[in-house]
Amino acid sequence: MSPYRDDRERAPETPAASAPVKDAIERMVKQFADDLAFYRELVQNAIDAGATRVDVHLRWDPTDDPHGMLRIAVTDDGSGMTQEVVEGSLLVLFRSTKEHDPTKIGKFGVGFFSVFAVAPEVVTVETGTGTGMGLALTLRPDFSWELVAAAPRKGTTVTLKVPLDRESIGAYAERSIAALRQWCPHVAVSIRLALVAPDGTLQETRIDSPFDPNDGETLVVLERDGSRYSLKASETEQTRFFNRGILLHETSSAIEPGVQACIDHPRLGHTISRDDVRRDDVYEAAVARARQLARKRLREHVVSAVAQAADEVTKARPDGPSGVAARARFASVARAAGAFGVPAAALTWPLVDPVRDGDAGPVSTARLTRTKRSGALFARARSSLTEMLAARGVPVVDVGDGSLGTHEGLVTFFGQCFPGRASDAEARWGLASPCTSEAEDALVAVLRPLLAAVGIPGVAFAEIVGLGSEQIFIALDALPTAPALLQKDDVLRPPLGLFGGRPIVISRRRRAAIAAAQLASTDPRTAAFLLARLVLLATDALDAKRDDALVRAALERA
Repeated sequence: MSPYRDDRERAPETPAASAPVKDAIERMVKQFADDLAFYRELVQNAIDAGATRVDVHLRWDPTDDPHGMLRIAVTDDGSGMTQEVVEGSLLVLFRSTKEHDPTKIGKFGVGFFSVFAVAPEVVTVETGTGTGMGLALTLRPDFSWELVAAAPRKGTTVTLKVPLDRESIGAYAERSIAALRQWCPHVAVSIRLALVAPDGTLQETRIDSPFDPNDGETLVVLERDGSRYSLKASETEQTRFFNRGILLHETSSAIEPGVQACIDHPRLGHTISRDDVRRDDVYEAAVARARQLARKRLREHVVSAVAQAADEVTKARPDGPSGVAARARFASVARAAGAFGVPAAALTWPLVDPVRDGDAGPVSTARLTRTKRSGALFARARSSLTEMLAARGVPVVDVGDGSLGTHEGLVTFFGQCFPGRASDAEARWGLASPCTSEAEDALVAVLRPLLAAVGIPGVAFAEIVGLGSEQIFIALDALPTAPALLQKDDVLRPPLGLFGGRPIVISRRRRAAIAAAQLASTDPRTAAFLLARLVLLATDALDAKRDDALVRAALERA
């Protein structure tokens, strides 16, 4: 089929680019920081053409040279182009049919030339309006072109043939997916990328995603003028600007401290260099509206999201996957609330155990503030200690065990909410629960008279959790017959004093206690003697007099 225009005609109207035009195009191509930004430009053109879907197709073919050829085809079902549009706008730098149309994203007539950023051997454009013949345009690296009539069609396909070796296909496809997801994440049209691998297998990827993540944390507001605002409290600040789902600009500068914002407005535009959003009246009004939404509605939304996340922790099975995920979400939402500046008084907190005579659900900051004697307590997981505290009416906040990064950041934030009062429940309280094995009973029977000989009136083994669990023993006024809460004074109390001795409880999880119990199964006298000496050594009470008394007591029972 004969061409409409062909640079081989060498006529005055030849499509071959002049030196100044070539220089201008080359400089415009270089201003695209991302060589795959042509995906954004082609999707943008498809949206402006009224497309309902865009298909990206990658296929690699071997060639006679060492590299091979990657064929990149971007197809849309939009309105297509006429010969007048192709010759009068598409192929003319700085000329656009959309310049004065507020419903279009593109304006400057430079985006299409971004296809040359990947150094293709040839670029073809097949297009048609659905009536009459279609068109086929061929563009060469020197910016010369040929336009011929083609079979009827509706829509446009732009194909780039890029030299590429076989080993680089996978990486190129991944870069293409990343570029499309960066530049075109929330467009209203369907975007799919299909890669035909050299072995013939087909790999398909969906690119577009909803503007509303529906995660319970993000506030999404749709306005009558077609603008959309997505706001989320976050420790990582960011602002992104879109026009109908096409990314125009992103920055780490926040519209408000502690906020991630996505602003999508149909009249926002990018600068001619494509690296920023135009700072015009539309931009100023959109940013002002986003700030207004953040200061009022987002704050209310965050408080509600924290309460919901706390409730999910309470309802989830603590040691199951749902419990781990719920704790991770609460930690994320709570820390984000802190970064956003939500006052601690507005927050609610999940508990590891329901409080006696209280609500089994989350508790308010005010409720935790009232526990002056115990302070504001937190724990990594449920334990016999937290159960006992809850039974005594003391709430303990669940901060997670560190799974999915839940613990440290939340502990820091909890401390900020309760300055000088927040503490780990196991660092402030302990629990001694009497329990023994047969070997421990045998050991206690021999150990009791030995310790009595040096002034310690009683001994028992116990499971100690929290405060005091790192010690070999603790001294109490009386041996517990039921689980007993311990405080700092209890674990620091010496077994021997000016007014007599106190009975001791030995922590059965300490290494020395375990070794003594094991030895007692075969030699209880030696085990008891060694353990008694260890108790005296631990309290700096092993003087000559007590050592002599201990030896004599041991010999009497030999």
